[in-house]
Amino acid sequence: GEGGAKAPTAIRSLAFRKAAPKCGPLLRELERVGEECGGLTQGQVALAWCVAKGTVPIPGAKTAAQVEQNFGALGADLTASQCAALERAAEESGARVQQNIFQTE
Repeated sequence: GEGGAKAPTAIRSLAFRKAAPKCGPLLRELERVGEECGGLTQGQVALAWCVAKGTVPIPGAKTAAQVEQNFGALGADLTASQCAALERAAEESGARVQQNIFQTE
């Protein structure tokens, strides 16, 4: 039913609320790098960072505007120093969000 459809969203929201307070250093670095790259959003920098690490991110989008924003990350070539700064900020944050409620690590 409808209640079941809302449960994953609620669980995901709880996981993010738990991790969010620890993410300050990473969020600040995402913003700083975005400014260096001509005004990219934190999300665009995160996508560009994934690409720089050799992954193929598959971001979700519910609206055309979100799709356009995701595409805005495609042209961003992060420098090695920007990637290293993001890695340090991620390690400093130490925040982990479990993607699967049945996952133990």
